[in-house]
Amino acid sequence: MCFQCGSGFQPSTTFVSQCVPTPCLILNCLVCGPNGTCSICKSYSNRSSFATNTSFLNFTSNSSQVNSNSYCGSVCAIANCLICYSPLSCSVCNNQYYLSNDSTTCVLTCNDANCLTCLTYTNCSICINGYQLNINTQICEVQCLVNNCAICSYSTVCQVCVAGYQPSLMYNYCSLICSVDFCAQCATNSTCIQCKTGFYVSANGTVCLPAICYLDNCVSCLTSTTCNQCNSISQLSSNNLSCISNCLGIISNC
Repeated sequence: MCFQCGSGFQPSTTFVSQCVPTPCLILNCLVCGPNGTCSICKSYSNRSSFATNTSFLNFTSNSSQVNSNSYCGSVCAIANCLICYSPLSCSVCNNQYYLSNDSTTCVLTCNDANCLTCLTYTNCSICINGYQLNINTQICEVQCLVNNCAICSYSTVCQVCVAGYQPSLMYNYCSLICSVDFCAQCATNSTCIQCKTGFYVSANGTVCLPAICYLDNCVSCLTSTTCNQCNSISQLSSNNLSCISNCLGIISNC
């Protein structure tokens, strides 16, 4: 008959002269020691690394490890996991990593809030929808839908255009910077296709010429032979080639 069992064991209530493991309240502990301590952790468990800095001590198998007498943690097969529930289930990831929804992966946290997948903490590889990756800075920028825009603040609002272009007044498109004076719309930097009111395009499109009016009663010409606006007592013909006197404006019963 046994009068005293060894550490972590107690006399059996079923079999005389037998010692059985002391019931253990420590999670993942296989054999408890005295005073609420653990002697042997269950398979695939070890002492939590944050409980103590003492080196791991192997016991009955390579998968049963302890480094203190107070807690058994799970041996973790998940990269960058700090604390595991089981070999394939993580509860807390290392710094700069976050836990996936199914708790099976520790995903690198991105310093860029608009990054979906990171290569490193500061380098992005895939951006979220609505953003595009700048290959030089590895930063996610607003995906720009404005042609010839270098930097967009929103998808349809351009702040900086590429070289040779400038933002429109509403910042919703980039217009070609025109070197032709009085040009309203350029085909190239030095070729105009439409001049401002009071000017017309020269034959080679490189100059906007003053539209000197040779038409009676015309105050603003598109070209020397085409009127844009007549004076107050005339009305413009349908073909813009003449100003027809409107005598009703100055003579009653005319």
